[in-house]
Amino acid sequence: MVRKTGRLTLLFSLLFSSPLPGMEDYYVSYALLTEKQSVTAERIYISRAMTPLGEAGKELCRFETDLPDFQTFIKYRKHQIVTCLMRQGVLVRSYETSRNAVISREAVWITLPPVGIKVAFNDGVVIVRKVKSEK
Repeated sequence: MVRKTGRLTLLFSLLFSSPLPGMEDYYVSYALLTEKQSVTAERIYISRAMTPLGEAGKELCRFETDLPDFQTFIKYRKHQIVTCLMRQGVLVRSYETSRNAVISREAVWITLPPVGIKVAFNDGVVIVRKVKSEK
């Protein structure tokens, strides 16, 4: 009888435990500058948060990978995370300067302001969740 109770306890603890046990907090920001319809600068910043962020919100995206940890995933596939976050909204800023009718400069900045995310990396699956904003 004791053996069955131990198995049931283990089964219930596996079924009802948190599906995202090891969540880590990160900040992600992105900037892209285009001039004369070509990309002149691109910057992606992904850094670990120094203090714990707020509560995890809705799931933004899920990736399957064969990489061993999230740091390696960032190194080789950071554009996937940025693409996922871009669906949530970006800031577009455009400006044009002209000296005369012949010389002008036009540039467009596309930026993703720093966004707090929680990442769970477990068994080859990366789950990205946005941090809930405090209102």
